[in-house]
Amino acid sequence: MKELLKKRKKLYAKMQRILNEAKGEALSEADSKLYTKYDRQYDEVNEQIKQLEKLEAREKELDKPLRKALVSGQKENKDKFKLDDKEVKRYSLFKVLRALETGNFKEAEFEVEISRKLEEASGTVARGILVPPQIQQRAVLSKANSGALVGTDHRADLYIEALTADSFVMQQGAKLIPNLVGDQDIPRALGGMEFAFVAEDGESPLTDANYDNITLTPHTATGSIAITRKLLLQSNPYVEDLIEADIRSGMALLIDKMVLAGDGLNNQPTGILHTTGVNTVTVVDANGVPTFKEAVDFETELAENNALRGVPCYVTRPSINGAWKTTPTDAGSGVMMNQNNMVNGYKSIPTTLIPAGKTIFGNFADVLVGMWSNLDLVLDTATMAKQGGLVIRAWQDIDVGIRHAQSFSITEG
Repeated sequence: MKELLKKRKKLYAKMQRILNEAKGEALSEADSKLYTKYDRQYDEVNEQIKQLEKLEAREKELDKPLRKALVSGQKENKDKFKLDDKEVKRYSLFKVLRALETGNFKEAEFEVEISRKLEEASGTVARGILVPPQIQQRAVLSKANSGALVGTDHRADLYIEALTADSFVMQQGAKLIPNLVGDQDIPRALGGMEFAFVAEDGESPLTDANYDNITLTPHTATGSIAITRKLLLQSNPYVEDLIEADIRSGMALLIDKMVLAGDGLNNQPTGILHTTGVNTVTVVDANGVPTFKEAVDFETELAENNALRGVPCYVTRPSINGAWKTTPTDAGSGVMMNQNNMVNGYKSIPTTLIPAGKTIFGNFADVLVGMWSNLDLVLDTATMAKQGGLVIRAWQDIDVGIRHAQSFSITEG
């Protein structure tokens, strides 16, 4: 961009000089041709600047938390419906659960009214009761020495921060897009502008920006937590915090698993290991433990595709991560491949969420996680009735999208 701006300024100065030298008289034939040439080149450069500005603007929009300009159907529910501090403190998750158990919603009229307003704001119909995002993130805002909530602005986006704290893929830069409505087409740049050297008066070639779309579609995720009726009778805010944290943690683990290994079957999203176009590296070891050279091959594949950028990392099984700690980089140095969970300068993350024998290396900033509507809670009173227990069932629509398959290398096979 800087060079194009300089060239445009230089062409403008040349045209201005021709006009100044003419001193108000008609241009000579030679000067007229030269002026026309500079004028044409100026327009071409100006058009390239506009294309580059448009491309940069689109890339910036992709990095906005809500992707306002790119996600056409997305709603900012946090502005349409938002609880104030007193309402957040007043809200009781246990009142909701007790009402769902007994069918008597008299004590939970406030919470039921909030659920109704959330349905109107999001355009969805709850299976049970919709829980506001401010309540979902409430546990991480509680002071350790009191039940009072910290902060004066309880924003829906703080739940995203809480979920991110529980999800390692989002800690590594995966982008969460909340409050989606319907299927979403998110533009993806397939190629940028081409630059080359030309003579001082040479023409700047035009290149077309190449785009396609990533489509995010709701996939319904659900999980359950078993509690006793005695626990449900508690009014201690810390007990509610624990249940809220369990629900959030369970959702974060599921998101991580789908980002890594979702196969696109049985209503699952498609994750990195099953995305078409990712780089593959052959690992000779029967247990899938890459040698140092093979690990470097993971990195090289990204570099060859101009995708070794951001803060890439390794994600692999604990057994492979552990083997690297006892595997030397070469025969004589005594330096192990894994030094303080760093492999060749890149972070190595062990997890059982990835299949045995598999390793992923890549830039997780190129992962998108879409979420629709609000967390939906249903109380199951039948499954554990004989034990005097209850089951909280949580529902959330999510999807996973990979912006650039070339940003990841995986074990072949």
